[in-house]
Amino acid sequence: LPPTGLHAPLVTPFDSEGRPDASALETLGHELLEEGARGLVALGTTGEPTSPDPAERATVLDVCARVAREHDALLTVGVGGGDTRTVERALADLADRPGVGAALVPVVPASRQAVETTGRLLAAVEHLDVPGRAVTAGGSPPGTALTPPVGGR
Repeated sequence: LPPTGLHAPLVTPFDSEGRPDASALETLGHELLEEGARGLVALGTTGEPTSPDPAERATVLDVCARVAREHDALLTVGVGGGDTRTVERALADLADRPGVGAALVPVVPASRQAVETTGRLLAAVEHLDVPGRAVTAGGSPPGTALTPPVGGR
């Protein structure tokens, strides 16, 4: 079933040392879900799909997965990269992360083959054989129409 309701995008808070503030992130996630959000979107805004280092990314994903699980909410994770192969690897990394229900994946910018690229990313997700995995194709080049078989998944 497709997600319903509001899925709140989180902007990761950082502490005075420049590290993700796990406590503040956990509080924020609980507050949003207690106020009626049906899901959380982690690492999906303000450059976060590609900016955090692996340890920062792990901290954010661990906290958000735990909070989403406690509220029986969907966790969507932003995945990004400058090329399709990098995005495919990032999707593969999500397969080992419990609690991730969907991935927010932009079509690589300036792609002339946006439909084909989106198809490759969808195939990468299906190859993971993880139930509940989804791709939202955003960021397509202007004027690109995603056909229902691709854009509607």
